[in-house]
Amino acid sequence: MGMKNNAEAAAASLYAPKKYVGKKELWMFSLGGLGQGMIYAMMSSYISDYYTNVLQLPLMFVLLLMLLARV
Repeated sequence: MGMKNNAEAAAASLYAPKKYVGKKELWMFSLGGLGQGMIYAMMSSYISDYYTNVLQLPLMFVLLLMLLARV
């Protein structure tokens, strides 16, 4: 009976929700956000260059399009 209670206590503590975010997990989320921001910056700079140089759209139109597309 004592073994069963210890096993149940161990299983309950294993699945108990944490009330904090660990340092490793925080760093991984930060790196993911940084990578996402870098990819977005590269893609938006390429597409704005394409819009202004190839399609010959006005620069203010491209600026407003990028600003409103992000919201």
